[in-house]
Amino acid sequence: MSVGRICTRYVDLADTEETIQAAAQRMEERKVGTLVILNPAKEPIGILTDRDLVLRALSHDATPCETRVGAVMTRNPRTVSEAAPIEQALSLMRSGGFRRLPVVRADGTLVGLISLDDILSLLAEEFAQIGSLVEKEMPSRAESARLSGQPARSEAEHPSPRTSIGSGGRDENRPMRAGELMSQPVVTVGPETSLAEVARTMVDYRIGGVPVVDPQGKLRGIVTETDFAAKERGMPVSILLLSQAFSQSMPEEAIERVHREARTTAAKEIMITEVITATEDTPVDDVARLMLRYDIDHIPVVRDGALVGIISRHDFLRMVVGATEPK
Repeated sequence: MSVGRICTRYVDLADTEETIQAAAQRMEERKVGTLVILNPAKEPIGILTDRDLVLRALSHDATPCETRVGAVMTRNPRTVSEAAPIEQALSLMRSGGFRRLPVVRADGTLVGLISLDDILSLLAEEFAQIGSLVEKEMPSRAESARLSGQPARSEAEHPSPRTSIGSGGRDENRPMRAGELMSQPVVTVGPETSLAEVARTMVDYRIGGVPVVDPQGKLRGIVTETDFAAKERGMPVSILLLSQAFSQSMPEEAIERVHREARTTAAKEIMITEVITATEDTPVDDVARLMLRYDIDHIPVVRDGALVGIISRHDFLRMVVGATEPK
């Protein structure tokens, strides 16, 4: 299936010279999290997400009514052709850590926008359909035994081989382990790191979560973009509401208070301490179930309490792409 078949065709736009306050207001009014910036030829030259808006603004003491979109947007975004297969979009997302890609025509002009969630939702539907079809077409163990003239055997006597996600279709008795999928080395921060520096780290490394470790490398918590500045943990404005706040006419003293809190609040004051973790031996299937069960995007991998890696949804994307690429 081509990218053009599933991309969102209606895309909200922004201009490099408008203020981030105006951009945030548009996001709030349209209920969208992404704005695309075009040049006069209608070609994408930048992309602005609510994440860019909040993290870049906090990390650079940006004033919403003065800072321009051009100062915080991601410039020269990678694009994908509307005629490209979905696998190509997956590869681009994997290679650059992108969540969204502008979709363009052959002449480079904007067609729409495709997100990681769009593709993963489609893949999930296709996998479910394939699984349902296989289940219907596959004869039961008892029926297979009857047709072959052999006595039926129990699952314990004849266990089915387990196929690992992303194994390229190979059957194996041992499931893929977290240690084989995790990313390393891991970008981390210390307990005393300021929120402004945490935001800067997320922006610089294009990541949505940062584990917090002590000097001995022990995992103490995690700060994600979702709970980065949760109001109930001390910040005056929640990150989930900050882009909305930027769209309002905030008094100058209120803006300065937000930035001051970001500079003086330490990661240990807002981090999640009850972290869902895995070990290097945890089956990848179980890691995926943990993500779904707890609705989280990052699972640190630990060994005796020390951080050795991390698995994010982009690692699962890498695994899916690896399974579909020709060997």
